[in-house]
Amino acid sequence: MSHYPQHPQTQQPTIPMVGMQQPPQHGYVHVNEQHNSTSYSPPITPKKDETLHERVSLKVRVEKIRKRLSALSALSRGLSSITNLIMFVFMAFTIFTFYSTRDEQALGRSIWAKDQKTWPTFFVLAASFVTFCASLLALLLFCCCFKRAANSWKVVVLTYAIQIAMWLLVTFLYRYEKRLNDLWGWSCGDIAWELQHKGNASVNFDRLCDIQTVTWYISLIETIAKILLAIGSFVLLRKNRQLNAKLKLAEGLGEGATGLLSAFA
Repeated sequence: MSHYPQHPQTQQPTIPMVGMQQPPQHGYVHVNEQHNSTSYSPPITPKKDETLHERVSLKVRVEKIRKRLSALSALSRGLSSITNLIMFVFMAFTIFTFYSTRDEQALGRSIWAKDQKTWPTFFVLAASFVTFCASLLALLLFCCCFKRAANSWKVVVLTYAIQIAMWLLVTFLYRYEKRLNDLWGWSCGDIAWELQHKGNASVNFDRLCDIQTVTWYISLIETIAKILLAIGSFVLLRKNRQLNAKLKLAEGLGEGATGLLSAFA
């Protein structure tokens, strides 16, 4: 034990240093939170903004072309359904008239030709029926489902190619086979006119002639309309493929796509 007297230890007062005061803990955390929150959302640079604008513009153009293609396809199928329904009804009426009166006599003879040719009329009847059913089915599928298949360029081109080829053949053969012994040629002939007006035949050959003539003109309109719609659809499909390729390129390359897309524009 020490013999020296012990003095109580006094704590030296701390002198605060001016300008070196530690900031409060709460304010420090708040500053760090602000720093962390801003570090994850850097401002958009003009280059990124230009690329984003390019993608949005491409998407808008693709959507406009897609709507035009849809409208053109709907117009084609709707028009085809109406025209082919009219032709089918006219041809069915002509065939019904022939078979219901083929045994009728006037002026001492049959009101029809001896070897009446009916296959051109049946040919138009079958073609109009098949095209009407196909167009109606395609229109229903387009409105309800299978839009991807309906807008596929392969399906569109194949459909137009088949219908155009078929109606070119139908229109040519129906007009080429218009002779005195077929239903159209006979109905428009002088003998049929005499049998109707002088022999009081029950068949109105004038009306039957007009019906078949109108049918041929409708088939001609159907063919020309198909060709024009096919050309329009092909142009839109080609443009749509080009824009889709640019859009995929922009999405794949990101910022570096802007200059490349401008080079292909």
